[in-house]
Amino acid sequence: MITFTYLVAAIDSILDLIPALAFSDDLGLLITVLSKIAIQIKNEYRQQARQDVDRVFDKNPNFG
Repeated sequence: MITFTYLVAAIDSILDLIPALAFSDDLGLLITVLSKIAIQIKNEYRQQARQDVDRVFDKNPNFG
């Protein structure tokens, strides 16, 4: 929620007027948030997701 608030805040609009800083602050914020989310994903969920992707794309025809 804080990330969304920053992205629509007036201070972000001011920084977006400077070409060199236009989206670098947004990109940095996005990378930080995605990194924090990735850390929270448990390995068991990652493994299940990989199995589901393999099943959908038929990489392991003997699965399920």
